[in-house]
Amino acid sequence: MKYILNILVIGIVVLVGYLLIDQPFYADPTKPFQHQIDSLKLESDSLHNANDIIYDSIHILNGEAEMYNDEIIKLNKQLKYERHKTQEMVDLVDAWNDNDLIWFLTNRYQSGLINDSTTKADNKISRQRSN
Repeated sequence: MKYILNILVIGIVVLVGYLLIDQPFYADPTKPFQHQIDSLKLESDSLHNANDIIYDSIHILNGEAEMYNDEIIKLNKQLKYERHKTQEMVDLVDAWNDNDLIWFLTNRYQSGLINDSTTKADNKISRQRSN
């Protein structure tokens, strides 16, 4: 009889333990929301991927902007140099008297030379140095 009572007590303890473990308050509280959690994780992953793509695009655009800035700086230096050279030529022509201008225009159109202004400027500089 004692043997049966022990088996009955063990059976009751196992049944109570099973019922307590299987109760909803011991179940995973996130289980009803698992589908929503999974969809939010998927959306979060897709947003992270889109964010990575945007960061890569920003990096590429920053590199291109840097390249364009370097090109602009280079062109500005060239433009400054050309302005300086042009101003030197203007200053040189401003110093010409009427005879120099007549000689320049006559020789330029008589000989058909288009870039004779540089030759005249060189001649003018040569004459100024020899004086």
